[in-house]
Amino acid sequence: MQPLTIIFIGPQGSGKGTQIEKLDIVLNKKDPTRQTLDIQTGRRFRALAMRGEGYTEDHVSATLDSGVLQPLFLSVVLWGDAMREHLNPDCHVLIDGFPRTVAEAIVLESALSFYKRDSVI
Repeated sequence: MQPLTIIFIGPQGSGKGTQIEKLDIVLNKKDPTRQTLDIQTGRRFRALAMRGEGYTEDHVSATLDSGVLQPLFLSVVLWGDAMREHLNPDCHVLIDGFPRTVAEAIVLESALSFYKRDSVI
């Protein structure tokens, strides 16, 4: 099995995370030697807000409470760091919660191209 890159798109609470959990189980059974990188920006934003240690965290928390999209730069930093730190050429990648804007899609496309993740579902 080739490494998969799958993007789950839908509104908050639509079950993307649940589907990713189920798919992760299936991938672990069918391809047990391959790691799966699960990148969920919503989870990363919530973790950042819960740290409550500073100016950025306060703004993220307020934005989460209001339901407004987080700023592009911060979203890209969070999922970009996850890719930089954990992505390897042989792992499956499951993406939840982005891209949410055209600008973010352009940045994601450049990242996937950089990492030679050419086949995306």
